Amino acid sequence: MTRTTQTWTKKQRTNRRPRMRKLKNYRGKKMNSSVLTQILILLVLSAQGQSHLAKRSAKDSLLGAKHISQALVYFANNSYKTALEELQESEKLFPDNYKIYDLRGNIFFNEAKYQAAIFEFDKALQLVPNKPSVVRNRGKAKFMVPKYEEALKDFNRAVELKPSDLENMFMRALCYYQMDDWERALLDLDLCLQIKDDDPRVAKFYGVCLNEVGRYEEGIKAIRKWMKLDASDNEQH
Repeated sequence: MTRTTQTWTKKQRTNRRPRMRKLKNYRGKKMNSSVLTQILILLVLSAQGQSHLAKRSAKDSLLGAKHISQALVYFANNSYKTALEELQESEKLFPDNYKIYDLRGNIFFNEAKYQAAIFEFDKALQLVPNKPSVVRNRGKAKFMVPKYEEALKDFNRAVELKPSDLENMFMRALCYYQMDDWERALLDLDLCLQIKDDDPRVAKFYGVCLNEVGRYEEGIKAIRKWMKLDASDNEQH
């Protein structure tokens, strides 16, 4: 081997050594054991925390539901103040239960606090926007303000969501009646009779609307039917 070749080879080796060292250092770099231990501890604690939160959430949900059940009993007995206290406790535990706000809205409705009722039904509908009974309840509160056009929108929505529900259809008919739209009221009352033909309220307003449009004979028959149904209903109670 010539001297020139030997010199070139040394230069080549000299140039390559730093790269090899860098590569060796990169491959040989290991994570500090204490750092790895800390990460593992954090992962375990996180998993335990999530499990604890899940258990707590389930427990709070059950306790919240228990308060709602108790509130329903007080509501049925017209003990509105106590019912509201139970709902307040339920809201603290599980605020995402729409039944809290729906029942509170019904309490305010029965106390003739219609704007407060609307506010509660609004909160319930933020959680369950397609619940027909809640949409109807808000419509009833607006009806009593009275805000008939706004109430009609809710009744239309309730009927759209559940057309087989007599209450949805009847409330829309009643709203049309209050707006002096007797023809549309009659159309809805006809549908009510198809759902249930022995409801005293339906028979009464059916007769009233028939008289309003000049169908007097039919109106008298409907009123007589209402009186008969109402008398029978009173006897049963």
